[in-house]
Amino acid sequence: MKRLLPLFLVLLFWGASYAEEIVSQRYPNLDFTILNWAKIVKMDNQIVFKSGEITYTEASLLEEIKRRFPEMEEEAKENLLFFLEEILGKQLLLSTAKKEGHKGQSEEEAIMNLLLSKVADVKVDDKEVKTFYDENLSKIQGMSFDTVKDQIRVYLTNIKKKEAIREYLQNFGKDKNLQIDKSWLEANAKKLFNNVVDQARASGKVTMVQFGANGCEPCELMRPILKELTEKYKGKKNIVFVDVNLNKILAVRYGVEVIPVQTFYDTKGKEVFRHMGFFSKEQIEQKFAEIEKGGVR
Repeated sequence: MKRLLPLFLVLLFWGASYAEEIVSQRYPNLDFTILNWAKIVKMDNQIVFKSGEITYTEASLLEEIKRRFPEMEEEAKENLLFFLEEILGKQLLLSTAKKEGHKGQSEEEAIMNLLLSKVADVKVDDKEVKTFYDENLSKIQGMSFDTVKDQIRVYLTNIKKKEAIREYLQNFGKDKNLQIDKSWLEANAKKLFNNVVDQARASGKVTMVQFGANGCEPCELMRPILKELTEKYKGKKNIVFVDVNLNKILAVRYGVEVIPVQTFYDTKGKEVFRHMGFFSKEQIEQKFAEIEKGGVR
């Protein structure tokens, strides 16, 4: 038995060393959902991705992008991982929708019916409604609890459903046997990180990013605030502005649906807080202080 122990330890170490790594382990800040679960392997015959019957070479992926997103053909060359995630997600979700009997007048409707079926049991109780009212609306004159409780319940239910769908999608690729070519992944991850947001997140500094646009009223109101904070925290923290009209793919990657949006990241590049709308200088600095203390409210 004593002679077998060293051999067992060698085999255990070997197994741990050569276990297949997945994308989320190698690139935790890529923030993918489906591709996060892809195993990083060496692939042959110019294949860059494989999952069951779905196989892509870079050439076939570019053809698919051209077919689906003809207006973004040039931008796609620098964002192939993003487009692979988008295309793959739709293919796999549609396949699952068909298997589970969800139909629609379009592919998008069938997928939406699938996702809604996963959150059909989501509910908001009376205590949650009252707590939200007490914390956010109780001090507004003329806005009694009875007049707004139904709207609050709808609002909170929608938020809960979005969170539940997000959780479902984050785990969706786990059992799909996804494989991605190591060399191709590394080359395209480098391209995907070539932007001000990902570079700031990788800097080791606390970062605030505002997604906005020229002419957006709250964005314009915040312009002098961002300028002042940029000067105040130069070399200490990152204050980044992204014009969504000039960086459409980046905005989609970061889930920006309305503007302005402020996203905050800790020193490890992890998103710890997100806000929509005008955000004052005092509120921004309060978030910086909370991040530095290790807890964000």
